[in-house]
Amino acid sequence: MRPRILVLGNTVVDVLVRGALPAGPAEAAWAGNVALLDQPIAATLGGSGAGAAYVLGCLGARVELTANAGADAWGRMARGWLASAHVAAGATAGPATAVHVVVLDAAGRRRSLYYPGPAVPWKAALEAATPAWVIGAGYGAVGPDDLTALAKVFALHRQRGAQVLFDPGPWFARRVEPERMRAAWAHVDCLVATEDELAVWVGAGDPPALVTAGLACGPRLVVVKRGRLGAVAGDGSGWRGCFPADPVDGANSVGAGDAFDARLAWGLASSETAAEAVAASVRLGTAVVRQGIGVLGAVRAIGRPGSACPTRQCAVGAAHLREQDLG
Repeated sequence: MRPRILVLGNTVVDVLVRGALPAGPAEAAWAGNVALLDQPIAATLGGSGAGAAYVLGCLGARVELTANAGADAWGRMARGWLASAHVAAGATAGPATAVHVVVLDAAGRRRSLYYPGPAVPWKAALEAATPAWVIGAGYGAVGPDDLTALAKVFALHRQRGAQVLFDPGPWFARRVEPERMRAAWAHVDCLVATEDELAVWVGAGDPPALVTAGLACGPRLVVVKRGRLGAVAGDGSGWRGCFPADPVDGANSVGAGDAFDARLAWGLASSETAAEAVAASVRLGTAVVRQGIGVLGAVRAIGRPGSACPTRQCAVGAAHLREQDLG
C-alpha cells in the first residue's frame, strides 16, 4: 500500500555556507571584507512542507504538496527536486521563492538570513481529495490568520476521514495566543514539536509532562523532538516511550526535523505502532544529519526516490528500535 498524504507548508531553498561571514562593516571595495571558504557552498531543498513532501516521496508515498514556491530560478530548482521524488506540487504562489542562507561554524551552530517568500495558499488544500493523512506545519511568515486557515483545513479533512499531523515549529510563538493554539489541537491526531516549542503553549516541564499536557488538548499522540537526545512520545492510553538517538557531533542538522515528521507520518499511515514509527523517525533524522545536505540526504538512507521502503527492514526502520518505558 502506498498511503496518500497531503502536505501543507512552505518551500525553501536552503543555501549552506560552512565557515565565517566576513567581519566588519560593508565596504565599497569588494576585496576589503571577503571571507574565503575552504568548503563549497551548497544548496538543498528546505521548508516544512517541501522537505517533508520530498522525504515522503522517497519513502514511496503518493504526495500532494500545497506550498509557496515562486516562479523564479529558486522555485524551478525546488520543483525539480520535488519532481525527482514524484511529489505533485501545486501552482506557483508568487514571483519569488523563500531562500534561507545558513552559515554553519565548525561546531554546527547556525547563523542565517531568511527571505520568507509568499504566503502559503492554505485554502487550496480545501479543494484537494481526502488523503489518508494531512501534514501541516508553520513557517517564517505565519500569523493568526494562518492558524485559522490551517485549523479549517484540518477540520474539513478530518471530517472526511483523514488523520492530521501538526508541527507548529517555532514560528507561531508570540504571534498567536496560547489559548488559540491549544484550541486548534482539537483537530489534530498527532502533535509534534520540540521541547522549547511545546513549552510555549503548555508551560514548562520535562518531556513526559509536556506529552501529558499536549494530550490534554485533544491529540491522540504527542511526540517531543529532542534533537541529539532523540524523542519522547505518548498517547492517551497512558503509554510513554523514550527513543534515544545516536548523536552526530559538529554536524549540520538542517532538514532533520522535516525528515522526522515525514517518517513519522509514513509509519503511522503504514500501520506501524507509535513506538515503531517514532523509533524509525529518530533514525532517519539522524541519518539526514549524518549526510549533512538536508533532506536531500534522505534518499541515500532510504533508496531511490519513489521506491518502496520496507518499514521493518530498511536502514532506518524498526529493526533499530530502542525503546525505554517511562511508565
